Amino acid sequence: MRKTICLGIIFLAISMVADCQQQLTAEKKIAYDKNGRIFINKELGAYLWISASPEDSSKKYRLVSDSSTKYVNPMYFDTEGYNTLRSPSCVDTVTKRMIHPEQDIIFEVYSDSRPPISRSRVIFSNHAIHKGKQVYTGDAKVYISATDEMSGVGQIYFSIDGKPYTAFSDTLKNFNEGGVALKYYSVDMVGNIEEIKEMLFYVDRTPPVTTADKSSGKSVKLNAADTLSGVKAVYYQLNNATVKAYTSPIKLKSSGNGTLTYWSVDNVNNTEAKKSLALD
Repeated sequence: MRKTICLGIIFLAISMVADCQQQLTAEKKIAYDKNGRIFINKELGAYLWISASPEDSSKKYRLVSDSSTKYVNPMYFDTEGYNTLRSPSCVDTVTKRMIHPEQDIIFEVYSDSRPPISRSRVIFSNHAIHKGKQVYTGDAKVYISATDEMSGVGQIYFSIDGKPYTAFSDTLKNFNEGGVALKYYSVDMVGNIEEIKEMLFYVDRTPPVTTADKSSGKSVKLNAADTLSGVKAVYYQLNNATVKAYTSPIKLKSSGNGTLTYWSVDNVNNTEAKKSLALD
């Protein structure tokens, strides 16, 4: 019974995380761009209305079609991008006379069914690939951008480590140390939703830890470990001599060895504080 309850709790926890990761809904809609062009989500049906006044509050009449009844109210724009509504011949708005009998009046409508394309870029001072993992220093930042070829980008959303999606507004930074699971996507101005994109990287804020082993009495062994980006180099200095890279046990003299100073650097250049060991 206890096992069943535990499994139920685990399942509930997994379900809650999965729910947090659901994309936010986006309304399929009509939108204007800054140039006054009209964009419509391709999945939406369109209804046409006519009015004798430019006022929003004026009486409007829905257009019908005697010849195409089956395909209107609603009508759909099948062509991706540029579509037109036409009336034959241009009439002067002052004299009300036809001035261009061979030129149509054209109303442009842009149909949009394609979602935006998002991209992410990591800004960092140091980076390493360790055991197949992308590892960055603690100052790592992520910038997400998106482009849309038709109606334009409405909003970018992101989620970190399974948290609910949030609108992206500024560069992401101050990540916790360790693995960072980032998911993101964009929505355009008429409600087309991009598929989720994912990236996994690691942040390393901690320098390696080096230990010195003098157990033999004839030499000193230095051992360094780093759990995230790995150890790049170990350094040591005997008294005031030249700093050297550690490659093998340091041989000691029978007496007068003085002090050994040692430290390590990891693959993203986190540097350990120097340690000292009295050798005599």
